[in-house]
Amino acid sequence: MHSDWQPIETAPKNGTIILACALQEDNGIYISMVMWMKGNEELIGLGGKRIGPNAWATYYGDDVPVMLTHWMHLPDMPKT
Repeated sequence: MHSDWQPIETAPKNGTIILACALQEDNGIYISMVMWMKGNEELIGLGGKRIGPNAWATYYGDDVPVMLTHWMHLPDMPKT
């Protein structure tokens, strides 16, 4: 499993759900589970906005409101 943050340019664009973040100018941080909407995919986000093609969408089906800067694979699930 990978655990280090990597530049967003290296993120998979094959529908894999990843953890992504945006480091913002005001020192704020945006973090969300996202996936890449490929060229032939499109969805209507929760707010009614069209997302894609060729755009990041949140796991919950909404648009990503910021320019993502880094990503990492999702961590392993907790053991029961």
